[in-house]
Amino acid sequence: MTQQAQTIQGSIVAIVTPMFEDGSVDWKGLEKLVEWHIAQGTNSIVAVGTTGEASTLSMKEHTQVIKEIIRVANKRIPIIAGTGANSTREAIELTKEAKELGADAALLVTPYYNKPTQEGLYQHYKAIAEAVDLPQILYNVPGRTGVDMANETVIRLADIPQIVGIKDATGDVPRGQALLEGLAGKAMTVYSGDDATAYQLILSGAKGNISVTANVAPKEMSDVCAAALAGEAEKAENLNTQVANLHEILFCESNPIPVKWALHEMELIETGIRLPLTPLAEQYRTPLREALTTAVVSLAGCSSLAVNNGSLDYKETASLEPLKYPEGSMVRPATPLYPAPTVEALALEHAPVLENKRGNRFAMPRPQAAQVMSNAESTETVDTAVSRPQLIIDGNKNPLLKIEGNSATIWQYTLATLSSLNHQIVGQSKNGYEATIKIDQQVYVLRLTAVGSSNNLAVFNADNSFAAPEKATELLTQIYQNWPA
Repeated sequence: MTQQAQTIQGSIVAIVTPMFEDGSVDWKGLEKLVEWHIAQGTNSIVAVGTTGEASTLSMKEHTQVIKEIIRVANKRIPIIAGTGANSTREAIELTKEAKELGADAALLVTPYYNKPTQEGLYQHYKAIAEAVDLPQILYNVPGRTGVDMANETVIRLADIPQIVGIKDATGDVPRGQALLEGLAGKAMTVYSGDDATAYQLILSGAKGNISVTANVAPKEMSDVCAAALAGEAEKAENLNTQVANLHEILFCESNPIPVKWALHEMELIETGIRLPLTPLAEQYRTPLREALTTAVVSLAGCSSLAVNNGSLDYKETASLEPLKYPEGSMVRPATPLYPAPTVEALALEHAPVLENKRGNRFAMPRPQAAQVMSNAESTETVDTAVSRPQLIIDGNKNPLLKIEGNSATIWQYTLATLSSLNHQIVGQSKNGYEATIKIDQQVYVLRLTAVGSSNNLAVFNADNSFAAPEKATELLTQIYQNWPA
C-alpha cells in the first residue's frame, strides 16, 4: 500500500465533474475545484464517482478526468479513482488504468442492474483484487444500485490483501457499527458514505466520510470529520447541525443535480450536466440557496449570495453588509462571514474595483487599522502599525520581504496587494499566513513567517521548495511597490 493510501481519512469529497452548457468537460474548472478543495482542508478526493457523473462519461473521458485530478493534486492529498462497473472485466480494465495513472486507491461500487448474489459480489471483488495491485475500497449504496452487499460478505472480503476499505452509504448507523465490530482485528477501514450520519459512524470507529456535501462546504465538512476523529462527540454534533440542512436539500433531486446547481450558484463551475440528468427544478432553488446561506458556506467573493443579503447584485456595492439569515434558521454563534468594515477614506481611494462573471462591479476596501485579536482571543489592543517592506536576500540567496509589525495586519495588507495586482488567489491556509496563487499558469505559495519581532514574506513552489530567485524577486518587488501602508 502506498504512503498516500495509508493516510486516507477525514473529509473525502466525491468531486463533481465540471461541464460547460454543451456537456463538454471544463478542464480549467476542474483544476480550480481541486485547488479550492486542497486550500479548504479537504483530506482526499474521489474522482469520477457517482457525483462525478461516471455513468455518462466515456471510457476516455473517465480516465482523462482521473489523470487531470491526479496531476493537479500533485501528491498533496490522496486521490481515489472511481473504477466500479457492473462488468467485472470493465472494472478490472478501469482499475488497471487508474493504477497506471498514479491513483492512490480505487473505489468500486457494487455491480448495478444485473443484481448479483452475495457469492457473485465476493467473486467480483476477489477477481479485481487479484488482477490489480492497487488498494481497493468497496462501495455499498443499495439505494442507487439495487444491490445490497451484506456485512458477512464484506467481512469475507476483508481477508483479501488489496481490499482495504468500504464506503458504507446505507445511512444505517447500527448496521455500520455491527460491521465495525465484525471487522475488529482485520485490516479494513470503514468510511461513511452518508453525510447526515457520517459523524456518528466516525465516532463509532470509521475513519472518514466520502461526501457530497463537501463539494459546497469543504471546510465545514473537514471540521466535522476532524472533531469526530478526535472523539469530540458534542463538537462534532454541533458542527454537523450547522450543515444538516445541506445534507437533506442536496438530495432533493438525484445527485449530482442539486450539488452542481449549488456550485454554479457559487460561481465555481459552469451550468453543464449531461442527460438524462437535467438542471435543478425551480421549486428547489430557493430552499437550496437558503441552506447554503444558513450553513455559512464560504460564498463571499465567489457568489452574489453573500452580498446585499441575497439580492444577487454586486452593482453599486461599495461595502459588504453582515450576512442575514432566513428567519427561524439555526446558525452558528459566530461573526458573519464578511462583517461590514469600517474603512478610512484614503483606503477606499486606493481600493481596487473588481468584476465578477456577471459583469457586476464592486469595490474591495483595504484592511482597516483596528484591534487585531491574537490566537488566544486576547481582548487587549494590539499595535497594528506596519513598516514598509524591505527586499533582502537570505544566506541561501533566496529573496524575502522583511516587514516589521503585527503579522495579522501584514497578512491583510499582503492579500489586498495581491488583489490590486490581479493575481489569482486559488487558496488560503486555515492554519497560518499562507496563500496559493497562480501567475502565468504557474502555481506558487506565498508564506509569511514571524522571525522575532519581524516577519519574512517568501515565495515557494507547490512542492515547498523555494521559487526561482528571478520569479520570486519579480513578485516580491511588485508587492513592495504596491504596498498600501
